Amino acid sequence: MQPIGAIRNIGILAHIDAGKTTTTERVLFYGGVIERMGEVHEGSAFTDWMALEQERGISITSACTTFPWRNAAINLIDTPGHVDFTFEVERSLRVLDGAVVVIDARRGVEPQTETVWRQADRYELPRIVFVNKCDRVEDTALAVASLRERLRARLIVLQLPHYAGTSFLGVVDLITLTYRSWDQGSKGMRFVDGPVPVELIEASTSGREQLCETLSEIDDQFFETYIAGLVDAHSLHRAIRRATLRRLGCRWCLERRSAIRAFTICSTPWSNTCQIQASAPPCQPSSRPRASLSNARQPQRRRWQPWFLRLPTYPMNASPT
Repeated sequence: MQPIGAIRNIGILAHIDAGKTTTTERVLFYGGVIERMGEVHEGSAFTDWMALEQERGISITSACTTFPWRNAAINLIDTPGHVDFTFEVERSLRVLDGAVVVIDARRGVEPQTETVWRQADRYELPRIVFVNKCDRVEDTALAVASLRERLRARLIVLQLPHYAGTSFLGVVDLITLTYRSWDQGSKGMRFVDGPVPVELIEASTSGREQLCETLSEIDDQFFETYIAGLVDAHSLHRAIRRATLRRLGCRWCLERRSAIRAFTICSTPWSNTCQIQASAPPCQPSSRPRASLSNARQPQRRRWQPWFLRLPTYPMNASPT
């Protein structure tokens, strides 16, 4: 049994049809929980256990599953995306350590995306934005613009997409400045890291500089490192982790529909990288108290009173002046 400091409760939040259950299915496949990836439209998804969910192709209840990852136990909660089942999302947020907000690269931020984002704000959850279905667009600019405009989010962009015409080929990791591509035959299980292609060097250098400038604005410790010219992958990882836990910035990464390629459940209190890397630091106990039925986070609400109790009162035999 894992110690409580090595347990992470992570939720998947999104608008309906953004790819929450499909993303969860890929996480479970790469985590070794399932041997075959199911599909929502076939009714074979692991977390769609109700007959009605399998028939309709939508999630109705929150489903939780557990798997080990790098000396940590991950409790992964797949939540519904339909507005009629928002209460299922609400009750799940109380016990989460962090959330992955999935958005469709074609549509960007949608109405239910705004709803779950506000819910996560109420519970003060750190989160990462996961841009799905990148193989169905030619650029992710719409998704980035909608995040900034509709969610008023300060983004910490960690990856740049690489397209050849309409084909999504891979991503550039702005932390390590490496290029990652995947083997289609292995369903994304095997990948290759290499140098950044020549046509992406200028965009990658600009993106890395913008990443450092954004972190310098919100993290004093990284600002000193940046001024001293000592920025490396490790210092970027730690600065991104601090900013995410303090909810000073929201990270985003890219994905195509066929397989998860730029997503990790890391072994720190919340993800300190958005790619699968063997050099990730080992699990560290969380200093934040764990959520339970008795101490789960509650949003601050004003106590409701009927209108007649909110009227001013006057002593007997007196009249207002």
